Amino acid sequence: MRTYTEVSPMISLLMLFACNETPELKGRVVDIWNNPVEGATVVGAGEKPLTDEYGVYSLGTIAAGSYEMKAGKEGYIQESATVEIKDGDKAAPTFRLYKKPESDGFYAVTVGDYRRVEPSTVKSLGHASDTLYGIEAPSEKVFLEGGDVKIVYKIDLSIAQIKSLGLKLRKLKFVESTEMATVAGGTRTEVPVNLFVADSELPLEITPLKSKGFFVLTTKEPLVAGVYALESQDLLAPVDDDTFMRIPETLRTVYPFTVK
Repeated sequence: MRTYTEVSPMISLLMLFACNETPELKGRVVDIWNNPVEGATVVGAGEKPLTDEYGVYSLGTIAAGSYEMKAGKEGYIQESATVEIKDGDKAAPTFRLYKKPESDGFYAVTVGDYRRVEPSTVKSLGHASDTLYGIEAPSEKVFLEGGDVKIVYKIDLSIAQIKSLGLKLRKLKFVESTEMATVAGGTRTEVPVNLFVADSELPLEITPLKSKGFFVLTTKEPLVAGVYALESQDLLAPVDDDTFMRIPETLRTVYPFTVK
């Protein structure tokens, strides 16, 4: 029969190995609504694990250091990060993936899903020297909560090309009627308008995502209740009417949404 003194050195050795073993690192892959993404591939630190039904992945035991990691799955926009792993770390990064929109366009991030922002045609009212530009109330409004608004933009352009188009965010105001000349140079009189027209421009940040052709538009300041529109080529506030008329009618579109 073995005594306690005979087995204690073996127990001590096992405990020493256990204490010196690098802990297994586990992280998660979720979508931007914090739902787990099962079957996502995580690449980094010489590992290539898949996530389980809870969106959890394991990197096993890896040495401390700096690693480039990325996560992705079919139907989602890839995400990547530079990760610093220190001795004793147990938590690997959480990756938050955007779903890929079905087609080109603007998609507002709402509770639990996207909502496509449909285009509205810009109309002109008046004469070359006295003109208003605006849109009718969209038949299907996109309602967003006030504050920091986020919109996913899918288009096969570079960030430089998008900026060259002058993509802007404008706050709109509704004009029911105003004084305008009935004919060029004629007497000004009250005429019905019933259009949403440009009120002010708000700063907009355009960030490319890791997958080509996908961008996130975010406002640099919280949005208050009102109607807004994404536009390019200054359609709602053109330099002059000639510039506006040179744009084909089918391209005179902006993308309105409403903040509650």
